[in-house]
Amino acid sequence: MVDDGDWIEMFKIQQLIYRYFDSVNRGDLETMRTLFADDAVWEEPLFDLRQDSADGFVEFFRHATAKAELLIITPHCPAITLLSSNSAQATTTLHEFTRGTPPEDGSFGPEGAEVNFQHIGIYTTTLRSSMDRGSSPTASSSRSTLNPEPSGEKSWRNEQAC
Repeated sequence: MVDDGDWIEMFKIQQLIYRYFDSVNRGDLETMRTLFADDAVWEEPLFDLRQDSADGFVEFFRHATAKAELLIITPHCPAITLLSSNSAQATTTLHEFTRGTPPEDGSFGPEGAEVNFQHIGIYTTTLRSSMDRGSSPTASSSRSTLNPEPSGEKSWRNEQAC
């Protein structure tokens, strides 16, 4: 059974997902970076892509979208499962449209080729928080560490996304 506190945590996670896609759509790399734990893993199995840190992912995103005219990803219906007091998994349906040219030869074709890419897919995210509900902020060096909000409230960040 889901209690009021669970609904609040699921709402926070939903907002995190929406803020991530908003940062992608606006090309706001600074905000994007704050949404991931330092050691987050990002994978795109369709194109055999993987980044093993938040900084690596943001740099990959910067390079991959350098010549994009347009990138819009619309998230739909995040389904969130709280696994414990500090871990969750979310699955979000998405619709992506990209137009531009690849910065180098790769999955989207040769460098400079015109690309109009449309993708409907599923974004799966594993999330962890550094705080249990109602507790004080704590720090940990594990892969699941998330930095608490300045208010001291529990906050969520992406740990793994694909």
